[in-house]
Amino acid sequence: MFGRKRNAVLEKGNGTPTDGRRPWPKRMLDRFRYFWLLPLCCAAVWWGVLVALMSIWAAQGYGNHVYPDQTAGTRVPYISDIAASGIKPLFIAGDATQGVFYILAFSAERYLRHRGRLERNHRVAEKVMSGLAIWWCFFGQVGLLMLSIFDTYRNHRGHMINVGLFIIGVGLSAFFSFMEFFMLRKSYREVNWLRFSYLLKAGWLIVAIGLAVAFICLLNRDNGIEDENNDAIIEWTLAYWYGFMLLILACDLYPASKRSQQREHNGGYFFGTAAPVPSDDVEASGADYVAPTSLAPPVAERQGSTSTDETRVSPPLPTTTTKNPTSTTLSSNF
Repeated sequence: MFGRKRNAVLEKGNGTPTDGRRPWPKRMLDRFRYFWLLPLCCAAVWWGVLVALMSIWAAQGYGNHVYPDQTAGTRVPYISDIAASGIKPLFIAGDATQGVFYILAFSAERYLRHRGRLERNHRVAEKVMSGLAIWWCFFGQVGLLMLSIFDTYRNHRGHMINVGLFIIGVGLSAFFSFMEFFMLRKSYREVNWLRFSYLLKAGWLIVAIGLAVAFICLLNRDNGIEDENNDAIIEWTLAYWYGFMLLILACDLYPASKRSQQREHNGGYFFGTAAPVPSDDVEASGADYVAPTSLAPPVAERQGSTSTDETRVSPPLPTTTTKNPTSTTLSSNF
């Protein structure tokens, strides 16, 4: 019974409804306005985990407490030192939650561009950059989850390998996102946010690379307690700096919230300084409106002419009066 009814409303061969409406999950995604909350939730969870770790360190007396993997005499412990000391489930849960939000945020950016609620990709290279950003953000978040499972106290080697995977994955995902916006800027020069966004990402990348290089250099040098203190401070700074990338991503997704209902009201989305004015037919059908780029030249039909050139405009024809004064006829000079 239900199968017959479903087959009756779906076109044969594909799952598109015959009345032109999209399936309800896709309609819900088209009308959802809060994709920008995904990176904000990710940043809130990540910074919340860091604040919780610092609160535990403060409650235990700051430098008066030495963690299992912490070098004696150091004042500042590493993040993983605190996380491995009895609160490992909290660290794993926080990293897994923010990882899911992080991957969903990058995937939402790609989906919104595909649907036209953000500036569409016009080059294959732009889509490749977006796909690589999603690919590397996935690997980076897997590395973060693994480093929380393989803690530094029980599996130091595996922990450090996953730290490197996390840094490389997040760094490359930010880099490919920057490259995508750099290419989009060439197609949408009137959209100022694209330029501002890739400049923000460029600044974020420069600072992140500098902090990562300093962290690795001090970690490998290991010339004493002071180097370990400085290295731990850089690690905390780099961890908090990672959250600002999520804020930039939230700003990238925010314009889609204003365009969620524009399709229904204006017949399509527009970008730039002026909106096209759709016709009533386009507005009623809900199809994407494309502004005309040029108008066809007027076509005049000439009486008594056998020429096939429809683009020429005939000059005005003179009128002549026949012998019958009550009627007039048009005669051609050609």
